[in-house]
Amino acid sequence: MGLTVEQCQTAVQWVSEDLTQTLSAHKAVARVCKDAGGLITAAGYAMSLPVVSPIAGVVYRWVARNRQKMPGGTDACAIDFEKKI
Repeated sequence: MGLTVEQCQTAVQWVSEDLTQTLSAHKAVARVCKDAGGLITAAGYAMSLPVVSPIAGVVYRWVARNRQKMPGGTDACAIDFEKKI
């Protein structure tokens, strides 16, 4: 699919069915929400708005940096972002 292990470890990835388009991090989450249907589709479109997308990026990075602290998270979930980004 043209993705590196590092890309997949650092952020969620979305790849189109025909493998021609990839999205990463909050943009991938927004696309998954758009594709899901139902009420969550609105969240996907909202996250894609030019004013909201940068904020969604900040929130995504915060969650990614702290995912080991989330319910069900373990130290194995932690990523050393100084080395990855």
